[in-house]
Amino acid sequence: MLHILIPLLLSLVCRPFFINVSVSIAKMIVNFQSLSKNPFSFLRKWE
Repeated sequence: MLHILIPLLLSLVCRPFFINVSVSIAKMIVNFQSLSKNPFSFLRKWE
């Protein structure tokens, strides 16, 4: 019984983590696209 529950628990724990990682990667891609369009506004944002 336990060897069935452990993968279920792991998938429940890992799913939000993977969603967060994919969301942050998507945000990074969007940031790089806007950076390639207008780098000066990106630099102003960091100051």
